[in-house]
Amino acid sequence: MMRNMVNVSREFHPVGHGAFFTERFQERGNDDIIVVYDCGCKSKIEEQVLKQEVDNYFSEGEKINILFLSHFDSDHVNGIKYLMPYLDNNTRLLMPFSYEYFYLTEDSPILYYMGQTINLIERNGLSLKQYWVRYTAKNQSDGLTDYRELAGPMVDSGTPMGALYSPESQSRFKWMYVPFNLNNDIKYKRQFEADVLSELAKRPGEMTATELDENAITKLRNIYKRIGVHDTNTPVAATNAANGSKNINENSLIVLSKATSYDCVQYLDAYLPLRLNVIPRCREIYDGSCLYTGDANLKSGKVKLKLKRLVEPYVGNRPIYLFQLPHHGSRQYYSKQLLSDNTLFAYLFVNCGDYDFLQTSFPKLLADIVATGRNMWMVTSKGHSRFEQKILLR
Repeated sequence: MMRNMVNVSREFHPVGHGAFFTERFQERGNDDIIVVYDCGCKSKIEEQVLKQEVDNYFSEGEKINILFLSHFDSDHVNGIKYLMPYLDNNTRLLMPFSYEYFYLTEDSPILYYMGQTINLIERNGLSLKQYWVRYTAKNQSDGLTDYRELAGPMVDSGTPMGALYSPESQSRFKWMYVPFNLNNDIKYKRQFEADVLSELAKRPGEMTATELDENAITKLRNIYKRIGVHDTNTPVAATNAANGSKNINENSLIVLSKATSYDCVQYLDAYLPLRLNVIPRCREIYDGSCLYTGDANLKSGKVKLKLKRLVEPYVGNRPIYLFQLPHHGSRQYYSKQLLSDNTLFAYLFVNCGDYDFLQTSFPKLLADIVATGRNMWMVTSKGHSRFEQKILLR
């Protein structure tokens, strides 16, 4: 009997300084499985492009199976409103650990876009299965969990989620998603609660909306900004950290997407326009792996080593095929040491827009790419920068 063939389509949509990444599994005789990582952009012009991308990608009646949100900066979630027709109560929504601790009341501006996103979903009468991915020091790589059967609301970092059954066995999956949280949520939770109690004489959760006056909100914002991972290797960085210039938004939900075994992938046929093209059109056997990093801070060597230890159980000694350069290529979020590590990844991609091109750091990014001899694909707001992959699973 001929096995069902499965086409996997991965697309990095050209929405500028934002993020909208999709993966689709097409199997004969079954409904498509659709997975989305982030949906947002920075400018009004790019928002029109984003809306058009959503409208063109989905067909009427299709539903998203898994929606990963890396974090709640507006340029990663303000397009969720356009996804509403494609969400239903069977959609799994996975989010990074920390936001439940900092979301104080419905009216609090501390995490405005998180509240806006969750409220938007609930106002539309949806009861999505919501999961928070929390840090754990223990590796969770033993066995695959059916993404439809996740125990909630907390999911341990490194829990592999099977997304496509093998026809040979309902207990074997062909594809996996592994969400990672790099930093310890308990430490942040305790620090935040202690600081709020010290400065406002109440614990989070005890405060009412009427108590959140302008002064209280200012204090809460400052507490929030102080919490996070800071690179303090230089006096300038240390000063910025003390001033609260970085916060836990950097602890984005990182997601590894890949085939469960290398022999699942027959070939890759990638459509890559030849603009700044450094990844050749190719047919090759590989594991289909891609690491989505959002705005994660991967600047320090310790974080890079932690990331390598986390992904190793799933990729073995092979480099990840596609690796998202975090935070739209901001130099504050990556190091040359990361770029030059050929054992971690093979090819880079970055989602960026006009805003990024105007920043003084962007020419430095291009110089770093050249200096380290890396290959990078730039996905901008221009349609010809679209990145598409076609993977055939046996």
